[in-house]
Amino acid sequence: MNHFRTLDMKNTLFTLLILLPVFVFGQVGQPPILSPEKRKELEGMKVAYLTNKMDLSPEEAQVFWPVYNQYRDEIDTHREEGRKKYQIFKINQADLSDAEIKEHLSARFEYQREEIDIEEKYIDRFTEILSPQKVVALLEAEEGFKRELLKRIRGERQEGRRR
Repeated sequence: MNHFRTLDMKNTLFTLLILLPVFVFGQVGQPPILSPEKRKELEGMKVAYLTNKMDLSPEEAQVFWPVYNQYRDEIDTHREEGRKKYQIFKINQADLSDAEIKEHLSARFEYQREEIDIEEKYIDRFTEILSPQKVVALLEAEEGFKRELLKRIRGERQEGRRR
């Protein structure tokens, strides 16, 4: 039974490894498709991690999580649109003029500004719900969650190589 648990953990970590560049670097490219179960498992891990690191009370959590989920939905939608534009650019890059490439580069900066605007809007909303200290804890916890995932994935990969 423990062997199956190890395989399931390896599958989960492998899936996270594939997804990690999207989470960590916000890279533009086709993201891997996660099963609804894996996506739910990852989100559950993240919610637990953030809630713990932010030390949210039940009352705070009840108000915070719906707003945070709106934020994630808006960021994810924005990134998906950016991925689509980048894919079209990569496919056509060899056929583009210098002016079109410059236009694409300008669009990339605009994309980054839009993402910052979304983040800033939600930071303002979060500070209406939580203390500024807890908002800072959120930002640190998000980075910490990404680091923990990387660490787990690297550890599992090294352990798998030793077998």
